[in-house]
Amino acid sequence: MGEKVYVARQDTLLEKMAEVLTKITGIDGKIGRTDDKGGSNSSGSVNAKLNVLINNFQGGIKEFTNSGTFEFTVPDGIFNILVTAAGAGGGAGKTVKIKTPKMIYFHQGGAGGSGDCIVDKSYAVTPGQVITIQIGKGGKTPPTQILNAASTGSTKGEDGQATVVGDLVTLPGGYGGEGGLKTATQEVYAAGGLKGGPNGTDGEKGGYAYKGTPYPMSSNIFQAKGGTNQTGYGTGGRPTWTHDYEPDSDIPNNNGVDGTSGYVCIKWGV
Repeated sequence: MGEKVYVARQDTLLEKMAEVLTKITGIDGKIGRTDDKGGSNSSGSVNAKLNVLINNFQGGIKEFTNSGTFEFTVPDGIFNILVTAAGAGGGAGKTVKIKTPKMIYFHQGGAGGSGDCIVDKSYAVTPGQVITIQIGKGGKTPPTQILNAASTGSTKGEDGQATVVGDLVTLPGGYGGEGGLKTATQEVYAAGGLKGGPNGTDGEKGGYAYKGTPYPMSSNIFQAKGGTNQTGYGTGGRPTWTHDYEPDSDIPNNNGVDGTSGYVCIKWGV
């Protein structure tokens, strides 16, 4: 009897191609797409990890400068952010002009205080975390009022609204300045609004002036300044300003300046 001869089976060309394609697919899955963002420093495809490293290295900045509600999503691979933010400024108090037969009295409202603030404060976050941001609106300054007699008081400026950064921090707005009118016969200076927190400043007190015919106006009116803080945002409003006028001229009825809105800036990466 003849011996049996066993011939090793050879894979067909198609089978070999299928095996190669399977290996390529496996490698591709590990490498990932170039825009793969689903990684971290320790997991994910090669490209996902690279994108995380690049994101950390390049970093980024996002600013929110208008009042309203916004959202910020923490980028992949980011576990820490730096926040600079401010509450809104308070509005100046109402400025009042009292006209009597012989005299004109001009009482500025007090300037508004600034919102509280933080600068580059570090907070721990997680990738993909959505942070709701509320930027406070600046306080309004009431328009100048003309009266023919003294009154007991006038309107205070609106308080500035708080700025809220998720559950990380809330920064109160500054307070509105006091109204300018107390009496037509005394030099009373309206108090400025208080700061919203320890990192802001109070608004300055308002000015006072009077003019008799034909005498010129006294020089006690000045540009009362609203409170400020380190961010340059959330500044308190300024009251109506004027200067010395000719004896027979009138005092203009220009209105004061409102407090400015709050602010948020988020930085991440290097």
